[in-house]
Amino acid sequence: MTQKFISDYFIVSQTPSPTLYTPALYSPPEDFFNESITQPTAADIWTLGVNLYEVLGERPLFETFAWDRDDIVAEIINTLGQPPVRWWKSWAKRSEFFEEDGSWVADFRRISIPVFRRLRQRLWDMGRGETELTCEWDVAGNELRALEDMLRAMTAFEPAERPTADQLLRSEYMILLDIFSTSQYIDSLS
Repeated sequence: MTQKFISDYFIVSQTPSPTLYTPALYSPPEDFFNESITQPTAADIWTLGVNLYEVLGERPLFETFAWDRDDIVAEIINTLGQPPVRWWKSWAKRSEFFEEDGSWVADFRRISIPVFRRLRQRLWDMGRGETELTCEWDVAGNELRALEDMLRAMTAFEPAERPTADQLLRSEYMILLDIFSTSQYIDSLS
């Protein structure tokens, strides 16, 4: 049996980079509001959550016509709810998207008209089913709820509230998925 190894030739820095090079659609909210990335692993967890949704759902979590940063912020809020007050109050273009109470403005004047869909609705849409019986997720077995809990934690607005990679590996979703089961892997090879 031949073993294959993947290697890389870079050294991971122990000091956080002052600049984030993540594409806007995958960037954490602290980047949009010009806050220093003081917890780079928390920023990576956000990006991982957005990517995970895209891989599982075959579409971006935050859907915008163009990668305009304000459109992305509006989609983040549309999906996850209102951000912390300091960001809500400081967002210069908020009035183009939202009323003070968080509802969409009546005379929306951007490229595309938004559809109100919170994370839970997006997950149901991803499951391609209208009912528990037709949904591709195991709703009765709590797979959908566990995935929502994990994604919601990964995309928490506050970096300090996002889980670590170790916590994610121990999350209910990962346990339900039993992704690290050696017996399943061996059985799949037969």
